[in-house]
Amino acid sequence: MELTNNIVNQDQIVVQKIKRQDKAGTEIMKGVKKHKITFIDEIEKGKAVQTVIEVECWKKYNYVSPETEVADECCLLI
Repeated sequence: MELTNNIVNQDQIVVQKIKRQDKAGTEIMKGVKKHKITFIDEIEKGKAVQTVIEVECWKKYNYVSPETEVADECCLLI
């Protein structure tokens, strides 16, 4: 597995806002409490309530051990 780090300018980032609705069609908005909560197993009988997403450990690729020599050349005090 190859990990790459792509640099992206701030003006290139586009965030799409998703309009969420409850079962009755009421829009879900932050700070507004008009929507109702419904769990997926109440809508689709037999469907699991939880969703499991496995995430690979980032420490395996980014951990710097204490034995690793770190260059102290970034700062020079006179």
